[in-house]
Amino acid sequence: MAESPDEEERRWIAQFEEMGEAMVRLQMQAGNLTGSIRPAAFRWLIQRDKESVAAAQERLERNDASTSEQIRLARTANQIAKHARNAAIAALIVATIGTIATIVGWFIH
Repeated sequence: MAESPDEEERRWIAQFEEMGEAMVRLQMQAGNLTGSIRPAAFRWLIQRDKESVAAAQERLERNDASTSEQIRLARTANQIAKHARNAAIAALIVATIGTIATIVGWFIH
């Protein structure tokens, strides 16, 4: 029996967790994650980025750091949020292209 899309994505997420964020990013940049695994990797990286932003925001709230340290953390959180936004846009584009390719494939065959 074939895996459901949710089961398949859970399996990929387990692989991403095993690989680690840095390796998944490298594999994405190298073009080694293709097909339907690519949008799953984008979603996983976006979630990781959101967690990083949340962690950075929590550190900002907890720390009695100097103003310059707080500004640095805010800038880092902002950069991460921008990266997450860009990754979400890219995932949407990839998913749209995949959907279009599937539909075209149906009409060709």
